[in-house]
This record gives sequence, C-alpha cells and structure tokens, in this order.
Amino acid sequence: MFTIEEINDVHDRLGSARTFTEYVLALKALGVERADSYLFDGHSEYFGRGSHKVISPTAARGAFGR
Repeated sequence: MFTIEEINDVHDRLGSARTFTEYVLALKALGVERADSYLFDGHSEYFGRGSHKVISPTAARGAFGR
C-alpha cells in the first residue's frame, strides 16, 4: 500500500511535463491504479488495489482562486 508521503516524493522528483512518463510509471510502481484531481480545491485522490485510497490535502486556493 502506498502513502501520501510516497506520492509526494514522486511528485517532487518527477512532477513536470518533461518527466510525465516517468511520473506515471513511478506512481504505478507504488501501486496507484487511478488518480482523480479536483481543480475546484486542488486535492487529489489516489486509488490502489483492495479499495486502498489516499487523499491529498486541499490547496490553499483551488485552480479557480476560491
């Protein structure tokens, strides 16, 4: 099972357009099967096997500045 700390580490190392393929492969290697991101408040939900789910905290301001 993966943790939000592991996901944050991958994001810090590989979270750019230039390394997108490596980013997705690293998340998959952790066991992430699906991720949903929400623009309204900036949080993401990561899903793995057996109903495992972790949720990132909301951003101070979502993409729409609210």
